[in-house]
Amino acid sequence: MPKLATPITYEEFKNHVETLDQSRRAEYIAETMHRVLNGDPPAMLAYATEARTFWETKVCRMLEYSTISEVYKDALHGQLPKVEWRIKEKINRLARSLYNESKILDIVSASDEEAVTACFHAEALLTHIQAKRDLLAVYIHFPYAMRRRMDQTEFVNGLNEKALALARELGAQDEEMQILVNFGRQAQRQLDFEKALGFFKESLAILDSVLVRNSIEDSPRTLSEEFLLPKSLLHHYIANCTLNLGLLNETIYHCNQAIAYAVRLNDTMTNVYNQQLIAKAYTLLGAYHTALEHLLKAGSIVEAAGSPLLIGNNKLSIADIYGKLGEYQKAIEYGEQALALTKKHKPLEIYLKNSAEIGAFMGAAGEYDRAMELFTSLLASIESTESTVSLSREKTIILQNCARIAIHRLQWREAIDFLHLPLHFIDQNPHLHYVVFDVLLTAADAYIGAGNYPAATESAERNLELSKGIRNVDWQYKIHKQLSAIAELRGDFAKAFYHFKEFHTLKEQVINHESEHRSHNMILMIEQQEAQRIAQEERLRRYELEEEIGKISTVLVHQEQALKEIRSTLRSMKSSPNESEQIVNVLQSLLRSTENATKAKATKTYKQLDDKIELAFPTLSRVQREVCRFIALGHTTKDIAGLMNISVQSVNTQRYRIRTRLGLDEQTTLDYVIKQCVK
Repeated sequence: MPKLATPITYEEFKNHVETLDQSRRAEYIAETMHRVLNGDPPAMLAYATEARTFWETKVCRMLEYSTISEVYKDALHGQLPKVEWRIKEKINRLARSLYNESKILDIVSASDEEAVTACFHAEALLTHIQAKRDLLAVYIHFPYAMRRRMDQTEFVNGLNEKALALARELGAQDEEMQILVNFGRQAQRQLDFEKALGFFKESLAILDSVLVRNSIEDSPRTLSEEFLLPKSLLHHYIANCTLNLGLLNETIYHCNQAIAYAVRLNDTMTNVYNQQLIAKAYTLLGAYHTALEHLLKAGSIVEAAGSPLLIGNNKLSIADIYGKLGEYQKAIEYGEQALALTKKHKPLEIYLKNSAEIGAFMGAAGEYDRAMELFTSLLASIESTESTVSLSREKTIILQNCARIAIHRLQWREAIDFLHLPLHFIDQNPHLHYVVFDVLLTAADAYIGAGNYPAATESAERNLELSKGIRNVDWQYKIHKQLSAIAELRGDFAKAFYHFKEFHTLKEQVINHESEHRSHNMILMIEQQEAQRIAQEERLRRYELEEEIGKISTVLVHQEQALKEIRSTLRSMKSSPNESEQIVNVLQSLLRSTENATKAKATKTYKQLDDKIELAFPTLSRVQREVCRFIALGHTTKDIAGLMNISVQSVNTQRYRIRTRLGLDEQTTLDYVIKQCVK
């Protein structure tokens, strides 16, 4: 089950499966399913289950067990009998089928129970028959199947450690790369993004070393198809870590790399997630229109794929950007479309959170009746649900939004009534700072409107204490504005002046900080755009140079051959000495003229190559640099011997001396090193 196996399309897989008889069909499914891209999950699950059932029956019969449950039980306890290679082969295919089924169940099943159980069974079977390569593949998938079990961190780390040791024992660098990705994802789940970044970069370094060792050009345009997905995913993982670490310039670079490698892949999820991640980076930079462009690109991809959940999630992100831009009607339009698409596919608590955000846009747009209608329906959904998950937080946010709308309508008593449950909730959950701040800010406004100044003061001062505790200046200046208004209404003008002065001082700090932040972000964007422009120019220049070198190289080789043939013909001509000499002089004059023209055309290209080779390898002699130039032009050893008028053995001797001077090991080819240096 190699990770860098060449992928196949679902249509290719399905069409081939349908041409096979039952035995060969089950064998093909077991061996090939892990390579299928963009398969329809329910249909793929049916194929995986079919193969697993077939091999379970075979194994039961060959081991003389009455039920497969007994086989799995003995396998888990290490009590299966010793078997010959024919039975090992069948057990291996059963384990592969379990592995394939687990990967698909992980996508389509709401519970992870079946996927994890399949992994346990596959591990036990493969351990018994000592199929280390396939066991390694199961170890790599196992942590992902268990990702929802946050209490199993120690067990998952143990799996990763076993996998890493096995990969290094087998010298399996491709699999080692995948295991490091698992370590990275585990660190991400624990919010240790710096540690995760280290694992992902180490994994990318291994992949790059595989490409160098195999002399594979690492360009998104030409890279072999089996390497495109790993390259794109690793850049995506690195970008996600740098985003969470605030390294936005690096995030945009790695996102662009991930997008470039994924362009040739017919993989909807990868392309969509790359576009969405770079949109997040631009959102944090405040470049909302650029973020919107990437989200709209993602939208066109998911629309073509027809996945309601993906379409809905992307529309929610678009709605959020329009909300930040103050275009509330567009935010509401996209938001409502998203809610309609995702309602059946998301847990209730996530749906309620998303709906509350759209309701807030309605309130900001002044569409209070529409917002209240939405909030009322959400509260009714909460009351009627039988969910075992507590929805108190979601209910608090919805009621706080209802109170905010009542305040806009000057309905003070209704606003205070809406806040009863939210105020009780924040007393029980003071660690939820954002919820506490919003509820207390809304409560203070409601009490001010109702004329209950002591309660308004208490709410605002409690909020100020929270804001100072977490050093949130943005929150502090808003609360000082409230306290200034309360003091003025109570006739305490000295206190009102104090809070008003604090309000302006802190607001100025916030504005200055935001201005510096915007300037910094603008510089980052300019640097990123300049880096992209330079990289694009370099790629274009390299392609043009390669094309020119190829043409000139071909002309030189053909011309040299033509010269040899003409000289040979002239020498063998049977004519009078004067006539022969005259013909020779004319032809040689013509040949010299052609040679000079061709050399003049090649001079510029040769000089560029010579300069690069001398800069990269300053210790080489003039003859050695000339050999390097011809290698860069793609000539064979025999061609070089002819062009330099030396023997093939002499060229080989020079190649050996060049390798020695450059300190190249046996696995690194001289041709690859030279061609890389002149790019």
